[in-house]
Amino acid sequence: MKKLVINRKKWLRGPDRDSMLLDDHGRMCCLGFAARQLCGAKPKDIRGHSSPASKPDVFETDLAWLIKKSRGLPIQDSTVGNHLMSINDQSEGITDAKRERRIAAIFKKKGVRVTFVN
Repeated sequence: MKKLVINRKKWLRGPDRDSMLLDDHGRMCCLGFAARQLCGAKPKDIRGHSSPASKPDVFETDLAWLIKKSRGLPIQDSTVGNHLMSINDQSEGITDAKRERRIAAIFKKKGVRVTFVN
């Protein structure tokens, strides 16, 4: 099983935030951490991008399940990718503990064990 570590101090989540893979302050959504650790992306590769579909070359090898390719259509975020982004960014009715459990459960189904630190 692959391992993914999300540092809460650098985790961009919840309300009042323009979530992206990596922002100008060094904070990342859960998929930004995945891009860096599981796909080997450099900060310049993902900074300012909002989702895997906006940077498919980073995700298409190691985390291809986050993007959806359809003949003749632009690359889109997959259903699972959209669900992870929704949980990451949800603002009402969710605590960080619940958000962490949900994100970890989805990644676990895809063979990735998520640990949250700090």
